[in-house]
Amino acid sequence: MDLQTKSIVLPISNSVCIIQEADGFADKILFSKKFNLHKTYPDYWAYCTKTIDGKKPTAQDIKRLLIPDQQYLAIEIYKLSYGDEMELKTACTACGKPIGVTVNLAELEIRPLPEGANPPDPSYEVKLPRTKRKVTFGYITYEKDMDDVDSDYNPTRTVFKFIRSIDGQPPVYEEVQKLPVRDLKYLREAMLTKATGYKTTVDVKCSHCDKEIEVNILVDVSFLFGGLG
Repeated sequence: MDLQTKSIVLPISNSVCIIQEADGFADKILFSKKFNLHKTYPDYWAYCTKTIDGKKPTAQDIKRLLIPDQQYLAIEIYKLSYGDEMELKTACTACGKPIGVTVNLAELEIRPLPEGANPPDPSYEVKLPRTKRKVTFGYITYEKDMDDVDSDYNPTRTVFKFIRSIDGQPPVYEEVQKLPVRDLKYLREAMLTKATGYKTTVDVKCSHCDKEIEVNILVDVSFLFGGLG
C-alpha cells in the first residue's frame, strides 16, 4: 500500500517539504534507543520527510532546522500519520488525577513572525528595562536546543542560547549571568511573546477538580508515543 504524502511549507525558512505518513519502520526508528526520543526523533522525522527543497534530508539536516520549523514539521507529520485529533493523556498538576481530552491539531494557532523579523534567519531587538542594554534575539536550531537536554534545567542558560548580541557584541555567558533578575525576567518574557509557528500549548480543564492547566502537546505521552501512551 502506498503511504500518504503531503506538501508543506515551513514557516521560517519557507522551505517546501514533502512528508509521508509514518509506518512500522518509522516506529522501529523511534524506539530504537530505549525511549531516548530526543536522540531518535531526528532520524524519525528524516524518515518521514521525503524531500526538503527537492533533496532527501538526513537526521543532521533535521537537527539544523530552527525550532519553529522543526515543531511545524513534527506536528504536520503527526497529523498526516494519525489524523487531526489527538487524545491528550496527562495528569492534573493540582490534584494529580489523570486527564483525558481530545485536541484538534487542525485548530492550533499559528503565530506569525514578529514585525521586522525577516526569514530565513530572523532576529529582533529588545531594550532591557533595568540596565537599558540592547539585546538581539534569534531562534535556535533543534540541535542547539538539545545540546544540554540531559543536564539540570538552567533558565539563564536557556536565555543565553537565543541571544545573538548584547550592545552589538557577541554574548558571553558570564555576562548574562550578571544581569539583574529584572532584565532576565524581561528576556524570558520576550522569548515567549516573540515565539512563532505553531502554538504548542493548550489549556485543559481538569474534570476532577476544575483546575485549568496548560499542557505542551509536544511533550505529552500521546504525541511522543504516537497512540501508544
